[in-house]
Amino acid sequence: MEIGEIKSIELLRKSVMPPAVIGTVCLALASILGLGEKELAAIVPLSLRTPLELLTLGATVVCLIVLIFRLSLSSIILKPIGSPAITVRMVPTSNARRLLTLIQQVPPPK
Repeated sequence: MEIGEIKSIELLRKSVMPPAVIGTVCLALASILGLGEKELAAIVPLSLRTPLELLTLGATVVCLIVLIFRLSLSSIILKPIGSPAITVRMVPTSNARRLLTLIQQVPPPK
């Protein structure tokens, strides 16, 4: 495919809010479970406190990893003339922006 055949190019990034919110809530729960020793004895039994702390910290780490991937990777959608759209996934965002800038600088075909 030549650059002149491309009708439009889109740069898509997934939202970072879901993993950020879930990770923040899990981190807050882990902090509450870790700091509130005697105060939470009536609500959370001692036998469940450690597994719950580890589970919430693990969920926080997973959310942080997902957040980093969503911030650093994006998708490029190329829409050529007379053909279906082509989606290129898992492209580093900086490289995708550089590609869009280079394509915008190319003069249109005559």
